[in-house]
Amino acid sequence: MKQIQKKKIFSNQVFDVFKNNFALSNKQVVKDYLSIQPNKKYNQSGGIMIIPIKNHKIGLMKVYYPIIKKYLYSLPQGFCDKGETLSVAAIRELNEETGFVISKKDIKPLSKFYPNPSMINSKISIYITNDLIGKKKSKQKLPEIGVGKISFFSKKNLINLIKKKSFDLTSLNAILFYFLIK
Repeated sequence: MKQIQKKKIFSNQVFDVFKNNFALSNKQVVKDYLSIQPNKKYNQSGGIMIIPIKNHKIGLMKVYYPIIKKYLYSLPQGFCDKGETLSVAAIRELNEETGFVISKKDIKPLSKFYPNPSMINSKISIYITNDLIGKKKSKQKLPEIGVGKISFFSKKNLINLIKKKSFDLTSLNAILFYFLIK
């Protein structure tokens, strides 16, 4: 496959969206194939996600996704602000979405993965917290999509939630990866 045309059709502070045309090996042309990549002026990453741990349980939020008009369980996640490192973005997103105040020593990188490589040219960086016992919670929560009350679930409870298919896919992938390497 060979890219024969790439035209930017939309841009915001997080992503650039392109319309592409590709020539297949049999000479057929695929037209208007959409692709997305981070806007390099502001954001060097496709985002971050953080797995909050408390008493050996994983913290999830029940978040309303307006595009699909459903609530799903989700890990805290978001994008890097301009000039922000991935770890600082993870710390900020955890605070904004759950109220937990942590420092760099309280998290470590777990993995990076492509959320949708056929469409999005970007990786999501996954972080994990140390145990959040005794960590301060701030009352400030910003009004944004992706904020919900955090609840902590045991492995058994998580398996039941997975069976109900009530996760966003990137959160599910991060949780399964965590259990595979643990």
